[in-house]
Amino acid sequence: MPVAKHAGKGLPESREPASPGIQNTPRPNKDSQKREIMKSMRIDAYTSDVIERAAAITGDSFTHFVIQAALAKARNALIDDAFFPITEEAYDQLGDMLENPPELSGRMKAEIQERRRARDIHLKSGRAA
Repeated sequence: MPVAKHAGKGLPESREPASPGIQNTPRPNKDSQKREIMKSMRIDAYTSDVIERAAAITGDSFTHFVIQAALAKARNALIDDAFFPITEEAYDQLGDMLENPPELSGRMKAEIQERRRARDIHLKSGRAA
C-alpha cells in the first residue's frame, strides 16, 4: 500500500480495506461496540451504566460522551499546568499564608467598616441588586 509521510511517520494514503472480503463485513451493532470499548478500557458494569445513562441524557453516544469527557479533563489539566505552575515551596508558603493571615492594619479595618456601612445603607434603601 502506498504510504504518505506525515510528521516523520508513515501513514496510509487511503482507508481502503486491506482485502476485498472486509468490504462485505457487516458493521458491529452498538451493543457489541460498547462491549468492546468496555473490554479494551476495562470499564466495570456500574461505571459503564452511569456513563451510558449520562450520555443518553445529553443525547450523545457512549463513545462520544467518553471522548468529550476525556477531552474536557485533558484541557483542564493543560490549563492548570499552563496558568498555575508553582513550586512545592511556593505552594507551601501560600498555604501557610491562607491558614495564618497577617493581622489587618488599622487603616484596613477602617476601610472594611466603611464599606460595610455603605453596603448596609444601600440595602436599607431598597436599591439592592
